[in-house]
Amino acid sequence: MTRMTRWRWGAVTTFPRWAADGDVPVELLRRLGRAGAGLVLVDPAGDGPQLEGTALAGFASAVPAAPAVLAGVRSAEVPPYLLARELVTLDHLTHGRSGWWCIDVTEHPGRADEHLDVVARLCASWEPDAVVQDRVSGAYADHRKVHPIEHTGTHYAVRGPLNTVPPRARPVVVLDGSAPAVVDVAARRADVLVLDTGRDTGPGGPAGSRDEHADAVARLRAGLVAAGRDVSACAVLVRLPADTPAADVVAAVRDRGADGFLLDVPLVAGPALDRTLTAITAGLVPDLVRDGLLAPVRAPGPTLRELLEEN
Repeated sequence: MTRMTRWRWGAVTTFPRWAADGDVPVELLRRLGRAGAGLVLVDPAGDGPQLEGTALAGFASAVPAAPAVLAGVRSAEVPPYLLARELVTLDHLTHGRSGWWCIDVTEHPGRADEHLDVVARLCASWEPDAVVQDRVSGAYADHRKVHPIEHTGTHYAVRGPLNTVPPRARPVVVLDGSAPAVVDVAARRADVLVLDTGRDTGPGGPAGSRDEHADAVARLRAGLVAAGRDVSACAVLVRLPADTPAADVVAAVRDRGADGFLLDVPLVAGPALDRTLTAITAGLVPDLVRDGLLAPVRAPGPTLRELLEEN
C-alpha cells in the first residue's frame, strides 16, 4: 500500500513542438488542470531546436486552471546563480506553482548534487522578512538578514547572496531515475522522484523493473531519514504511458510503494490528443476518484509544495 492517503498525479509532455502547435499546449494544460492534475513536467527530449524551459513555464502560468509546469533543465547548461534567479522569478509569477526538473543527475550525480545545493542555498540567502522598504531611512532591505553563501566546491564557486527578492518558498525540485546515485541525491535535495516504467530510455536512463523501483523507494526512505528529513519529504511518482488502464495504474503505484503517477501525454494536434485527454479526464481520473485514490477535483489553490505535502 502507498504511504499517502490520496495519490498525487500529473503528466509528462515534450516541448520542441510547443511553438509550432499554437493553442495545443494551452488546451492540454486546461484540460489536465480541470481534471485535478497537480503538475506537468516538460521534457526537452527530442531532435531539433529547443525552447527555453523557464520562459516556457512562465507562459504556462498564465493559462487558467493550469497545473504547475516544471521544465526539464540540465544543471550542466545553466549556472546555479542564473537558475536560482529564474526560479525565484517563476515562484512569484506563478504564486508558488513552479519548480525545477533537473534531468541530468544520472549523467553527473556529483556535479548535479552540488548545483542543487548551491541553488537551494541561494534561494534561502534572504530571510523571509529581509525586505523592509523603509521610506524614512531609505533602506530597501535589512542587510543583517541577507547572507552570502560563500560556496567554494568541486564544480562551482559562488559567493552570493542572490540579488532578487526572497522566494515565497523553496523551489520544488524533481529528479528522475532509480539508480542508487540518483536516489541518494534525491534523498538530500529533491521533493519528487520519478520512476519510469514505460520507455526504453530517457533523461533518467533505462526504464526500471518493479523490483528495482521498489528497492529505489526503500533506499530513498532510508536516505531521507539519514539526511535528517521527514520520510515523506520526497514524493515518489511512477511514470506510465497515457493509455495505461486504471487497474494497471493502481498495480504500478502500489507495487512500488509510490505516492502517485505521471502519464506520458504526447503533444500532438487534432483528434489523437483529444482522445488521449478524454480517456484520462473522463475515464481514468473519475475511476480513481471513486476508489478514493485521488482527491475530488477542485479549483486550483495550493502552491505546488502545499499540494505535495497534503495527505
